[in-house]
Parts: sequence; C-alpha cells; structure tokens
Amino acid sequence: MANESYESFINEAFIKPIRSVLIIDDDYPTFEDMLSEEEVPGKDWRKHKDRVRKVIASLRGKDRNLLVDIHDGKNVDVTDEIDSATHLHQSDLLVLDFQLDKAKERDGTIAVKIIRKLMTNPHFNLVVVHTSEDLRYVFEQVLLGMLAPDDIALTEDETDKAEELIAQQTDADPEFAARFFESFSTAQYLEVRRLKLEKACRSAVKGNEPFKSFQQLCASIGWQREDLRLIFKYAVSAAAKRLMKYPPEANLPEIDWSDGDVKWVRSRSVFIAFASKVEHDPPINELTEALANWRPDPSRLCLARLRYEIDERGTAEQAGVLGNKHALAGWYQRMLSADKVDTRRQIEQTIGRLTESFMGPITEDVVEFAKRLIAFEKKQGDTNAVCKTHFNVDLSREEERIEATGQHNSVVSTKKMEGWHLTTGHIFLSGGVHWVCASSACDMVPSQLSSFRKSSYPGCMPFAAIRLQPLSLKSAVQTANSTRVLFVEMDAKLEAFSFNDPNDDSSAPQWTLLFAEGNGVFKEDTFEFNLVTMGAKDAALVAIPQSAKVISQLRYEYALNLVQRLGVSMTRIGLDFQSIPKPKDATPKPKKEAPVADKVADKPVEANA
Repeated sequence: MANESYESFINEAFIKPIRSVLIIDDDYPTFEDMLSEEEVPGKDWRKHKDRVRKVIASLRGKDRNLLVDIHDGKNVDVTDEIDSATHLHQSDLLVLDFQLDKAKERDGTIAVKIIRKLMTNPHFNLVVVHTSEDLRYVFEQVLLGMLAPDDIALTEDETDKAEELIAQQTDADPEFAARFFESFSTAQYLEVRRLKLEKACRSAVKGNEPFKSFQQLCASIGWQREDLRLIFKYAVSAAAKRLMKYPPEANLPEIDWSDGDVKWVRSRSVFIAFASKVEHDPPINELTEALANWRPDPSRLCLARLRYEIDERGTAEQAGVLGNKHALAGWYQRMLSADKVDTRRQIEQTIGRLTESFMGPITEDVVEFAKRLIAFEKKQGDTNAVCKTHFNVDLSREEERIEATGQHNSVVSTKKMEGWHLTTGHIFLSGGVHWVCASSACDMVPSQLSSFRKSSYPGCMPFAAIRLQPLSLKSAVQTANSTRVLFVEMDAKLEAFSFNDPNDDSSAPQWTLLFAEGNGVFKEDTFEFNLVTMGAKDAALVAIPQSAKVISQLRYEYALNLVQRLGVSMTRIGLDFQSIPKPKDATPKPKKEAPVADKVADKPVEANA
C-alpha cells in the first residue's frame, strides 16, 4: 500500500473482515413492516426514512456490500432479547439501540443486558450503540452496566462516623449535603473504578481532577486527612448505590474505556463504540474512529488478522489436511486401540498434528501482513519509543528489559500443561520445593513399563527429579545462555530457577530418585499425584509420602536439554590430573562484562534459554 498508516492496518484487521451486520433497533423496519400496507403501531420509521436509508447505505454502499439483518425488538420480553445474543457470533457487527423499550424513557436495561451477554461470549464482538440520547449519558450508562460490583464496603462504625460528620455540616448549612453529593457523581465514581480506591483517594486528597470540587468542599470544612479519607470512602460507597442501578452480575470481566472526544468501552471479548442518530453518524464510521483511538497493539492486529484468515480460508485448507487418509486412519486407530489411561495422550497428539497441518498454510498471509506492518513501524523512529507507545513498556530501562527477556524465555521454553501422567519436563511442587521430571519420556509411559519395573516397584514409577533452586530474574537472564536456568510463570508472576548451584556453573544438578504412586497417573481432571521420597528418620532411611502438583511444563527441546545435562553429569569420567592453586595474593584480572542491555535485549536467547 502506497499510503499506509497504522489506522490502515487496524482497518485491515478489524473492519475489512466484517461481512454481516445485525441491527437491533425498533426505529428500523423489518421485512414484515415493509411488506405491510398498514402502518405498524408504535413504529415511526417512515418519518425517518432518510436516516434509516443513510445508515443502511453506509453498510451496503459501493465500498462495502455487507449482509444486513434487522431485529426491531418488538413483541419479545427481556429473556427472549437476551437469548438472541447467544447467536451474535454469526454476525460480525452489532448495531444496538440504547433504548429498546420505548415505554421507559432513557432506559437502557435491555441493551446493557445484551452487552453483558456478549461479555461472557467466547467470540470477539464489535458493537456500535446507536442512540438519539445524549452520547455522554449513554456512554456512562453502558459503562456502569458493564462494571462488576465493587468491593468497597464500610463498617457500621465507619458509616456512622461519616454520616455524623456530614450531619454536623448540614445542621449549620442545610444545602451542604446536596452540594456534597453533587461534587461526587458519575465522573468521580468512574475515575475511582479506573484508578482503584487507594490511588483515587490519594488523587482526591491532592485535589486532582475530577476530584477538585470535592476536595475544595472538604477542605473548606477543615476535615483532616483521616476524616477526609473516610469521607472519600463513604462518598464512593454512596455513589455506587445511586449509580449502579442495573442488577449486579458477578464474574463480569475487567474492562477498559476512553471518555474523551471519542468514546469506547472494551472487555476481552467485546469492543463498543457510540454513534449519534441525531448527528447522522454512520455507525461503521464511528466504529472505525473508535478503533483508531483505542489503537490496538501490533500483536493484537496480527491475531485479529489470523482469525480473519481462518474464517476466509479455513474450509479450503482443511481439504489438504483431510487428504492424508492413511495417516488419519492410523492416528484414529491408535486412539481407538489405546487403553483408558493412554487415550488422552493419543488424542492430544492427534489434535496437535491436525492443528499444525491446518495452521501452516493459513499463517502465510498473516506473515505478509506482519512484514508490511514492521516495514511501516521501522519508519516511525526509535524502537524503544515505538514499543512504549504500543505496550506501555519502556525497554530503555534495565528492569523492563530484564522482565521482557524473562517473559520471552518463559514463553519459548514452557507450554500449557498437558498429559494424563507425569512425563519429562513436568515442573511440580512438592513439600515446598520445586522439581522437574528428568527421566526419559519413553520410561514414563505407564502402559509401557517393563515387567521388571512392574515387579520391582509395584504400583510406583521411579523417576529422576532435579531440584530447582530459586534465582533472581536479573541473574537468570544474564546467564540464560548457560542452559542451566528455567523461567516459569506461576500465579501470574515470573519466577526463575537454576537446576544446579547458582554460584557454580560447572556443578552437577541436584537430583534424586522419586517414586510416583499410581505409576505417575494424575488424579482425575487434575495435575496432582502422590509420590514417595526417601529421607532420614531416627538414623534410618525411610519412605516419606508426599503430595505433588504439576505447575508448568517445559517444551520438548528444553526438557531434552535437562535430560542430556543430567546424563552428562551421571556419566562423567574422573581423570588423574593435578593442578596448582593460584597464589592467595594473586588478583585475577577483572573480566570486562557487556552491558546488560547488550546481553539481554540484543542477544537472542531462545535457542538456549
């Protein structure tokens, strides 16, 4: 493209894939309405034909030829309306009227409930709320309806004290209470939900917007810091009771929003723009502007483009996968022939092969899209600045580079846990210690145990486990190419480990022999198992039972590296060389270290991390 901009890539990833539109609006005619010779009661679309025609033309003009369906929202109750949202993934864009119940002025209950349904939908949904009402009012109502209930609660004593403080001022000034609650309304409550309570309270104490009027009112009373914090918390609680008028719904995902000139709200599965019927804004144009204002990062653009390619070419590409009849038959026979415990492994392997075969050709166009995007971004200047704009990560700072490299190493070396029994590369926690299974995978299959092992260890599977020792993330990324460190994401936190002495690169791995009960088969629908380890008790060696849980899994090549390192350690040959120690007063020449930036940011580590 000759005149590419970042917005053009956004359009290519999000707008171009739109093929179908569903309009839910009682201001629009249905096919039944258009075929009826009589005017339908309560429908005044004939008075606004130009407005309706303009919106449909924007969706079916020469630049777009979208399939448009219309649902007027009539003759259905709330439940039926909400149930229709379960099928919205069949439409690429939803144009939704805010007030679907004309008997209730400025009421968006049905629209909010439809949006909430979309928020729990696994499909990504694009929505434009199209309204004749004031856009800020509609934006705030939709936003409040998408927020999960807050966890701000006052004790009875706190409530009594706050109300007493307000009552004291109201006695002297009867209008004080009205001014107080007016100074803390929708804008202030939404800012609290954005910043979280403690950060918002600090902002309010400083008098930052939008809390300036609230802070000035409180300061004029002379409330001290502790009283001011209590009053702020009380104001938030009171605002929630006034504003959160939609029925509370648990488990709503977190959301993000923009309340500037271009307004939008998004969750992980829905993006909502807002368009005015009064100003005759074509909904798809407002959606395009809102997406540009959101400015999704490049990785999200590539994934959106991948979804599009799957929809566009998926049916054709699956024909190539399904053409390998003999391989498919062999895979299916293995699944059918597997015993109860081995079936899961066979299924996972087969689905993995099918996925790899299917996705290979589809990603070709995504790669070309990424090439054009990178070529454009390279012209935008400093790479650190570009990355900070997209990801809010400043790679010019050492700690950010360390975190970025650590996350990279974790992503390339670990994968989603899989399997039904313990195997090579499983990282597990037992007795407060992290271990990694380092026995060969072929020795860990319960159905393939030799008769000797079955008779020697009935019901148990012996396996080699390497004890992992915690390591600081900075040390780990600086020694990543030593191939002796692991990076693991646990409970949303990145952790680093070394499988030998962190202070001695040449030291042997700290390994031991453990025994997995039930031949290492996990408890049903979990990654938990029991094991037996040998330990000292009363000057004797005894078996100690412990519970264990797999918390991560290494990719095959990284697990194989551990097995190889352990094998080298166990088969090393001692030689009879002698050495002369260095004199104690000899000062070794300091080794010139490369800056962390060079070692972390520029040097590729994925091959050996």
